[in-house]
Amino acid sequence: MYGFGNAYNMILPRIGGFNPLDIDGLQLYLNKDLGVNTKIAADFDGVNQHLSSASADFQKTNTNFSFGCWFKRDSTTGSANVMAKWSGGGTDRRSYDFQLSTSGVIRLYKSEDGISSDLVVSSQTYSAGTWHFAVCVFDFTNSLFKMSIDGNPFDTGALGSSIYQNVVDDFLIGAYYNTGAISLPFDGNIDGAFFYDKALSLAEIQAIYNSGSGIAYNDVSNLIGQQYAIGQFFDGVDDAFNIDSVLPSLASTTKGEWELYVNPVDATPTSNEYILSFGDTDANTFISIQSRTDGKCKFNVVDTSVNIVSLETNAAVFTSGVWTKVNIVADGLSIKILIDDVEVAQTHTGSSTSDWIASIPALDNVRIGELDQNSLGGQGWLNGTVQNVKIWSDDTQTTLVANYPMNNVEGADQVDIENGFDATPIGLPISTVASVDNTTLVNQETDLVSLWELNETSGTRYDAHASNDLTDNNSVGYALGKIQEPTEVGELVSQWIDQSPNMFVFPQDTITRQPILGANSVNFDGVTDRLILPGSNLLNDFSGILFFSFYYDGSSAQTILSSADNSVDNKVIAFQVASNKVRLLSINGAVTDNITSLDNCVVGYNYAYIGSTGTSTFMTLNGVVQVPQVLAGTNQGTFFADISGRDNLVIGGVERLTPFVGANENNKLIYSNIIPSASEITKIDKFMSKP
Repeated sequence: MYGFGNAYNMILPRIGGFNPLDIDGLQLYLNKDLGVNTKIAADFDGVNQHLSSASADFQKTNTNFSFGCWFKRDSTTGSANVMAKWSGGGTDRRSYDFQLSTSGVIRLYKSEDGISSDLVVSSQTYSAGTWHFAVCVFDFTNSLFKMSIDGNPFDTGALGSSIYQNVVDDFLIGAYYNTGAISLPFDGNIDGAFFYDKALSLAEIQAIYNSGSGIAYNDVSNLIGQQYAIGQFFDGVDDAFNIDSVLPSLASTTKGEWELYVNPVDATPTSNEYILSFGDTDANTFISIQSRTDGKCKFNVVDTSVNIVSLETNAAVFTSGVWTKVNIVADGLSIKILIDDVEVAQTHTGSSTSDWIASIPALDNVRIGELDQNSLGGQGWLNGTVQNVKIWSDDTQTTLVANYPMNNVEGADQVDIENGFDATPIGLPISTVASVDNTTLVNQETDLVSLWELNETSGTRYDAHASNDLTDNNSVGYALGKIQEPTEVGELVSQWIDQSPNMFVFPQDTITRQPILGANSVNFDGVTDRLILPGSNLLNDFSGILFFSFYYDGSSAQTILSSADNSVDNKVIAFQVASNKVRLLSINGAVTDNITSLDNCVVGYNYAYIGSTGTSTFMTLNGVVQVPQVLAGTNQGTFFADISGRDNLVIGGVERLTPFVGANENNKLIYSNIIPSASEITKIDKFMSKP
């Protein structure tokens, strides 16, 4: 298997993957590693083996810091320590400690005086024999200590003003001190341990986690520049944002528009949840957007308990764990609900079809994540994430009154970037989904103190970032870590999957112009963007199969993958979208094959495969088997090997004497020079069907 990527700011080819999809002997490695060929993890015997550092870099009091690692424990019986600066049992030098308890319970401890201790218990659990990613954060800026497991939202506790500075005991990995002796030794593997002199945000944690696991970020389409905002998570209990004063420019308007993105934890909650609301001193006077118990979206204008406007979608529009864009548009004559930019079927039952803000001029507060009913208190707390809240005073999106990107860190005000209507947190809304723009591993490395890959087979475990090398106590062993190396024999030839912001499909220096890296696809501009691998000797096969998924805009010709001769125009093989169909085109002086699908692509994401047995071509489109249509030439089915002299491989265009670039958004490409079995193809095709 061959893959190419960018990691730790170094361009290098790499082999490996995380969580292989084992398909009857054909292992397709679906995700990339952190930039090294084979991950070897430290292997602790659970008796007395541990790693240690006497460096003062880990003696902390009241400055922000974070630490964590990948871990895989052998069992869930009893407790085992992972990382600690801690000495208990009467020695009274407790500082901080990350520990795995029995039955899958995960704990983070801290002490202010070295004697007493407080803890946070994770809402997530660990399983024996399974890799997990843990990050512990000490955020003195907001007086919080917190823990994230496998990229999930923080579990949080109050930190206080300082923690005890332990200047005597070593920083340990795989154990902690109790009455001066090693205690709770770890049984299993630890890899990729790190320490930061900053309080990592959840967005940053997810970026690091993604680079190792390949989990795609939540897709929030139609944001400016296809960006992915961070968002603010509300717990459904007491989290919200309070905008104290009414937005004065809205008091007299009969037109307006509200826009936001929401990702509910439960699309059919046990009680109605309020996403955005305008309230009044009268508890029964308000304007709101609600997520209903049946998954529908409702917009309400209520004046002293009378429904002036009661507009509700006819069908459920929310899905648990999925982002939905909601717009409420009032043009002075009517009000309508748009879901993902489409006006959906909806029913109005109020006394008016057009009343807006002006119908209730005395509104005195705004809430994001709940409805404040004054004497009745907060109602309908939202359990989910909200981002990019925008409020206009017209229906043409000309006058933007308030704009809340919802990108703030835990405990901070939600800043309005338009007119200063800043919102103050109620409870503890937290930042969530990672951002391509706001979070990069390059920026994080500024505050990185130590990084231990734990790849050495014996002796000192070197700090790959600084000089805080770990001492190997009692001969800590080694084992295959979270990245497994494929055997390559009879397996995958090539795979290009972009699923993280810091990953490139080809080495960066061969990119003609940098495409935009989205959540889990590469967006080409259709002008100059393309990814080029010059001098490639791949794809010289008489038989093989290419699986691919892509976004089709309904009009543009697109090249998914091509191989051509840079010196002439008449030696080309290309997988393309043309005239709404997928096709395989080969030119060897004259057209040799021009074979297309029978069905058309849909506007949106499509997935397909085109393969050859060496005598004929076969294909599917969106799970439907196609009868290949021969438009020109023949259906020779000799795939690539019948055209010699090709000197490059390109995604997103054709690199020849006269280059061709087509607008394209590629999601996944998998090429194999063997034809898998029918059941194997079905499994791969199912994987490709997910954008």
